[in-house]
Amino acid sequence: MKRILCLLASAIFALASCSVNAPVVPQGEETHSVFTCYAVYPGADGAVDTKAPSGYKPFYISHYGRHGSRYVNGEGMISSVLKVLSEAETAGQLTLDGQELYATMQDIHLKSEGRIGLITPLGMRELEGVGSRIAQRFSKVFKGRDSVFCIVSTYQRCMLSMICYNDQIKAAYPNLKFGYDMGGEIQNVINNAAGMSDVTSVNQPAIDSHFEETFDFNGFASRIFKDPAFFNGDAHLFVRNLFLDGADQPCMGESEERIFRYFTPEQLQAAWEDYNMHLYLNHCHSSLTGNKRQSIQISLVKDIIDKADRAVEGNDRAADIRFGHDGAMMSLFAFMGLDGYDVCVGADKANSNWNSDHMMPMATNLHLVFYRSGKGPVLVKLLFNERETAIPALGAGPYYEWTAVKDFLLGRIEDFSE
Repeated sequence: MKRILCLLASAIFALASCSVNAPVVPQGEETHSVFTCYAVYPGADGAVDTKAPSGYKPFYISHYGRHGSRYVNGEGMISSVLKVLSEAETAGQLTLDGQELYATMQDIHLKSEGRIGLITPLGMRELEGVGSRIAQRFSKVFKGRDSVFCIVSTYQRCMLSMICYNDQIKAAYPNLKFGYDMGGEIQNVINNAAGMSDVTSVNQPAIDSHFEETFDFNGFASRIFKDPAFFNGDAHLFVRNLFLDGADQPCMGESEERIFRYFTPEQLQAAWEDYNMHLYLNHCHSSLTGNKRQSIQISLVKDIIDKADRAVEGNDRAADIRFGHDGAMMSLFAFMGLDGYDVCVGADKANSNWNSDHMMPMATNLHLVFYRSGKGPVLVKLLFNERETAIPALGAGPYYEWTAVKDFLLGRIEDFSE
């Protein structure tokens, strides 16, 4: 398996050898400063390490990372929009803006063909950056132990994200041995979605109602179609997919303005609120569904605890690396009560309490860095996107006794299992 992954990485790197720069959004009358829900990774400028207590040194890292920036995540997100625009074009119902939008969507379809959901060159660079910085920042971890073990979702974007991250560590510490697993049982740990329908069925009516109340569907249709009545299909699906097609553009090295310029600022705000609310209510800590979403991640939390305990006991493993998806990460962070994920609100307060662009960009990562000394308890520090964060229920941090964190998580497992 390791050889297959390495060969796959070599092939992708060859295809992605061109330079990918961060997109520059043009300034002008119709430039909208909005959130997208699919923000590219912000980097780690300004990240600092609070000095550990005297005598403590890092010795182990437990990690979960989201894949890097990717192409549009589903063929249907493009084809459903193109179908409506094509029918309108055939019927002579597209305005000039509608014709331009149709041409833009055809171009997006062409550039995405054969790449749906795959990692982009920018996404690979994001993970190379994270891996390189972690390798340099925690050299004592990787110099002091002999192996790294990785579990990963079988999606290409996750596998190549793992390779990009790991390659930086391998380059710095070539004597480390890397092990991998992505079997069916592992998928139930790294990307468990069992029971999600019970969560979404409760939350979706509130999300749909908010969208209907806040988005100006008639005004939007008037800009695209000569007769707004032509926009008589599933308007929610069309607008949602079009918004996400635009949100994905920076991940592909393009400007979101290719799509967003067809929305007014108010319409963009409403579309962002719709998807941000979807992410929070269905994957974080919705008061409408209580702990149902968090309970799905019990196996992942147990994996983190069990492997950390073995490292503490002395198995010479430097790190446990996990790569998966935003849904699992958001519910994991809510389970752990990370700062910013420790709130539990309903639809009316979701957007004012949580911002997906800040809290779940592409390549989001969590590193639990373990420290020990010759005497005293093992400590752990949590890094969210390479910056120190906290579990407010356990105090300000950034250093916690591992036994306190473990007991807190075990208590939540008991609570969420009821």
